[in-house]
Amino acid sequence: MKLINSVVSFLFISLFSFASSSSFDFSSIGEAGLSAVKNNVAKATQFALNYTVFNKSLTFKDINDFKEGEDNVLRYTLPPGSALKLFCGNQHTRKSGLITLHPPDLLTQTLAPMSKGGIHESLGRVMRNFDVYRSDRTLVHSAPEWFGGSYMFQHPYSSTIVSKDPDFTLNVACVYNLDASTDGSNAGELVTVDGKQKRILYRWIEIKFTDVLPMSYGCGTGNYALFSNLTPVKNPLTSNGAPYQTSTMCDIDPEPGMIVGIYCAGEETFDDKSCFVDKKKMTYYDPEFEHANRPGRLHLFKIPDDGLVPDLQFSCKCRDIKGNQTAEVRVVKRTVHVCDFSRVLEDLRPRVGAPLQLCRHNLHPGESLRLIAPPNYAEVNVLGKKQMSTIEPSDPRSKTYVQPLGSKNEILVQIEDIMASKGFEVTKVAFISRLEYLFTYEKDAILVHKTEVTGLTYFWTLLNNKISDREVLYHRTLNEYVNGVASICLVPTDPYTYGCGIRNEFFRNEFVDFETTSENNKVVSKCTIDPRKGPIGFYCPSPYLLEPRGCFNSVIVERIGEDGNVSSKVHPLKSVMKNARASKSTNFVILEVFKDVPRRRDSVSDDDESEYNSPGPHFDALVCKCVDVKGNTLASIKVLNPKNEIPESRARGSGEKSKSHDRFRTKIH
Repeated sequence: MKLINSVVSFLFISLFSFASSSSFDFSSIGEAGLSAVKNNVAKATQFALNYTVFNKSLTFKDINDFKEGEDNVLRYTLPPGSALKLFCGNQHTRKSGLITLHPPDLLTQTLAPMSKGGIHESLGRVMRNFDVYRSDRTLVHSAPEWFGGSYMFQHPYSSTIVSKDPDFTLNVACVYNLDASTDGSNAGELVTVDGKQKRILYRWIEIKFTDVLPMSYGCGTGNYALFSNLTPVKNPLTSNGAPYQTSTMCDIDPEPGMIVGIYCAGEETFDDKSCFVDKKKMTYYDPEFEHANRPGRLHLFKIPDDGLVPDLQFSCKCRDIKGNQTAEVRVVKRTVHVCDFSRVLEDLRPRVGAPLQLCRHNLHPGESLRLIAPPNYAEVNVLGKKQMSTIEPSDPRSKTYVQPLGSKNEILVQIEDIMASKGFEVTKVAFISRLEYLFTYEKDAILVHKTEVTGLTYFWTLLNNKISDREVLYHRTLNEYVNGVASICLVPTDPYTYGCGIRNEFFRNEFVDFETTSENNKVVSKCTIDPRKGPIGFYCPSPYLLEPRGCFNSVIVERIGEDGNVSSKVHPLKSVMKNARASKSTNFVILEVFKDVPRRRDSVSDDDESEYNSPGPHFDALVCKCVDVKGNTLASIKVLNPKNEIPESRARGSGEKSKSHDRFRTKIH
C-alpha cells in the first residue's frame, strides 16, 4: 500500500511538472492538444514508475556504505526502460562537506572518464552534459530534498539519444571526506591548508546507455538540439541555456562520410520518397551504415566515403497526420553557389525593413560562386526611400575584408597577401541591370593560405551617400551600415610551407636561399633550406618527374669531402634521418623534421642498408630534383643537415640569393 501511495503521489508531482514545463496552449485543445496531453501523461507515468519501481538504487549515506565491497568503481548499463537512482549523503552531510557529490549539479554536468592521474585529478575534470550527449527526453532527474534528495538516471522507452561518441558514459563520484571539519568550514575542499590531498573514500559510478546514435547534421520538428548544425541562439527562457535549433528547414552541403539526419516528433511520419533516392529509385546513401533505415523518430543516412556526384539534390521530409509537411532537410551537392543580395529588395515589407542577409559557402576545387547585387552606387528604392547599393570592397577581384584572430573588426587587405593560387580567379560579369562577380575555383587548381585567414568576406550596404572602401569595419557599426555579408571559405589544396619547385610563389621565402641558373638552355630554379624552421614542400607537377622517384621517402644524399668534391648517392630517408617524415599533399611532396629523439640501444632497424651503408649524421644535404623526360633538371631543393652549423645569413632569414655553391658549405660538428 505504501508503494502504491508513493507511485500515485509521484505521478501527480510528475504530471504537474510536465504540464507546467510544456509550452503547449491547452486552451486551443484539438487533435494536436490531445496528442500533447497523451504524450505528457505517458512521459510522466513512465518517469513516476521509473522513480518508484523500475530502478536500481545506490545509497551512500554513512561511512559503512563506502567500506562495503572491494571495487570503488561501479559500472551500470541502462537499456531502454531502465533507471538508476542515486542517493549521495543528505542535506546536512553535503553542507558540512562530509559527503559530497561530484559534480554537484548532475542535471547539467558530468565527470570525464576516470583519469590515470587518480581520483583527486579525476574529480576536477568536469564536462557539460550538452557537450557529451543530446536527447529528446530528460535523462537525469533530481528529486527535492523532502522527497529523498536523490538523482535518477533513466533511459526512457522510445527516447532518442545521440552523441559524437556513441560509447559515452556519464560519470559521477560520491566522496566521503575523512578530514572534513565538523563546522563545515572547508566543505567541498579536497586539499588541506598545507597543500596536501585530503584522505577520502569514494564510489565512482559509470553509467552507459545502449542504442546511442551518432551525431548528425540536419534538422526536424520538436525543437530538440540533436544536431551538430545548431542555430547559435540562446533559449529566451534562460539566460545561459545551450544553443537550440529554431528552424525546421535546413540545407546540407554533403561531405564524404557525413551523417545526415531528420527528426520527426510525436506522431509525425517520415516521407522518404525523395530522400537519397532519385526518380529511377537509385539510392545514394551508404547501404552498409548500421543505422540506415532504422525505425524511430530520428532517421539517419551516411554520405558515401567517396562523396556524391555534383548537382544532386535530395529532400527528406516530415509530415503530420493530415499529410502536411512540417520539416524538410534538403541535401544539395552544388558546383555553382549563389549569393544574391538583390532578391531581398523584392520581398521588403512596410515597417519591417531589410533583414541582414547572411550567405556563407565553402568552395572546393571544381566549384564556383556567383555574387549578385544591384549595381554599385545605383539608387534603389527601399520602401519609398532612395539609397545607394554598394558592395565593399568595391573591387572584389583584388581586395577582401578579413578578421584576424583575436580581432573584433574586419580589415581591408589584398587577396594576394593572404593566399597564393593557380586556377582560382574572381571575374566581373558584364551586366547593365545588376552587379555580378564570379568566383571560380578550377578542379586542378593550387591554393595555399598564407595566414590563418581561410576565406574572403564582402559586405553589401545600403547607404545615403557614396563612400570609398573603409580600411576597417568595426563590428559595432555592422548592424547600422551592413545589410548583407558574403563569406566564402576557400578549402586549400596544399599547406603553406618553406620550399620551392617549378613555381615558387606557393612557398614561404624567409629562411630560404633561392638561386636561378641555366642548364642545357633551360632555366633551373634551386633553393636551399634549413629544415629546423618548419615543414618543407617541393612542387614538381606532371609531366615532369621527381628524382629520386620516391622523393622525399628516397633522397639524394650529398657529402662534401675534405678535398671539396661533392659525392652523392640515393638513400632511403629513414636511413639518413630517423626523426624525419615524408608525406604528400595534393600537389606537393612534404618533408618534416622533428626534434631528435635518442634511439633505444635494443631497437633493430628493418632496413639492412641503414645498418651498414647509412651515411648517418655525417652528410651535408638531402637533395630532390624535378626533371623532364630527358633527364634535364628544371628545379631542385637542398635540405641542409640540421645537425650541422647553419650559415648565419640563412639563420637570419635574409632570403638573399645564392652566388655560388661555396656559400652552402657546412661545417661538420
